[in-house]
Amino acid sequence: MCIRDHKTVRATTMRMKKDDMANRETKSAERSPTMSVDEAADELGIGRNQAYAAVKAGQIPTIRIGKRLLVLRFPLERMLRGEGKAAA
Repeated sequence: MCIRDHKTVRATTMRMKKDDMANRETKSAERSPTMSVDEAADELGIGRNQAYAAVKAGQIPTIRIGKRLLVLRFPLERMLRGEGKAAA
């Protein structure tokens, strides 16, 4: 095996590991009843600062566990479908 082949194999292996990690994160996120404020911002299509402002205003349902601020996935989804409290 020449050096070039070795680099190609290594790059391919690293890509596969990254893909595997991304798949695991996606699967765990699908099952998780919470998400980070950054993840909620991505799903809502708003910026990080806007998401934190909405949390502070009580427009995004959150809980605090220790120092972590977590968005409750199911109440947020219900609210977006119009089944929960409407944001003022």
